[in-house]
Amino acid sequence: ALAVDWISRLSLLPDVVPKGILVRAVSIDQSAFNGARVIAPIIGGFILAISGPTAAYGVIVGLFGLVLMAYRTFRPHTQLQPVAHRGIVEDLKDVGRVLASNLILRLNLMFTAVNALVLGGLIFIIPAFAKDVYETGETGLGYLFSAVGLGALVGALTMSWTGGVKRAGPALLVTDVLFGAFVVAWAFSSTMALALPIAFLLGYFNAVHIALGIAVIQVNVPAAVRGRVIGAYELAWSAFPLGGLVSGSLAAAFNLRYSLTILACGLVVFTVVVMLLSSQFRQLRIDSS
Repeated sequence: ALAVDWISRLSLLPDVVPKGILVRAVSIDQSAFNGARVIAPIIGGFILAISGPTAAYGVIVGLFGLVLMAYRTFRPHTQLQPVAHRGIVEDLKDVGRVLASNLILRLNLMFTAVNALVLGGLIFIIPAFAKDVYETGETGLGYLFSAVGLGALVGALTMSWTGGVKRAGPALLVTDVLFGAFVVAWAFSSTMALALPIAFLLGYFNAVHIALGIAVIQVNVPAAVRGRVIGAYELAWSAFPLGGLVSGSLAAAFNLRYSLTILACGLVVFTVVVMLLSSQFRQLRIDSS
């Protein structure tokens, strides 16, 4: 259900906002998500402590009701004629044809998968770092997760305030390299005083990269197949839980620090290879016209 919600909402954005503010709209969507990551556990914990789980889940259901009411106010400016559904196989073929004809989309999905792998590897191994490296308990662990989430929130808000950047290709490449570099720096930080600001920065640059990546997909895909291509984007994000398996396996073979370093260096190498080999990606722009 969550996957269907994400795909539907992202597919709808270009039909409810002008192209000139599409990056800003994507960033606002990401800001709301990242803000909820920071705020929701606090509010949920308060409700659980005061009224118990029934009340907490009741609030969640009520919020979903408000969202459904908000969706009813949407008036898409692109109206597609309903067509008979040809089956899953034909839908997959349509996605394959779009990806085969568009190098930018293929590279962007590869970026998404590699980025998700590293981010998942980081998120799932943070508790081990909190215990074995920083020697902190639940409170310190919460601070680490909050620092990543707060950085992501500020990154998304920055994009929404500025409206993004027109030279999306260079921005995607630079933010990915910075994300990887800060993951390595975080892996070798020895104190919470260093780990927290670095966690904020890696969350920041990762959020900017994600917002730009979504916007690139939106402006490069025809409306008729947008939902299916966004679905492929969500499939690329399935590398996120796989990242936990990879980082855990590398930590068992080497150690915690080297596990993240190997993942992050792989991300940086992939990004540099794309930068060197694809002039089309380097010149990628998101125009407001």
